[in-house]
Amino acid sequence: MTETTIDLAAATELGNKLTHKMNELTEAYHADADLRARAAADPRAVLVERGLDELAPSGAEVRIVANTGDTVHFMLPPDPNAEVSDETLANVAGGSTFAPVTVASSNYSPSCYIADGSTRGATSSGQ
Repeated sequence: MTETTIDLAAATELGNKLTHKMNELTEAYHADADLRARAAADPRAVLVERGLDELAPSGAEVRIVANTGDTVHFMLPPDPNAEVSDETLANVAGGSTFAPVTVASSNYSPSCYIADGSTRGATSSGQ
């Protein structure tokens, strides 16, 4: 088995960068009806335009959803009994990236997490 070395500073910097970009997307999404429409029509294009395309593996279906007053979405980790491809294993060999996303708004309760399968109670936000 090949050993993988993780640069903690680089991983932290990447987590901070992605958190910042997710915050920007979340704020823009809630403020911009055109962005919401584009996110519904072509969510991967929205992620690419926002520099977040690395969060969705190539070929994976992407959805951007938001919690509302009467609908809450819960993000569950992948089935631990499912077969995992060598490519998927290589992509996560360095461990989990788990970064809570926060938004600087007094009336917004953050509930979006970037996770590679380790959600630890996280909920998904976004539509």
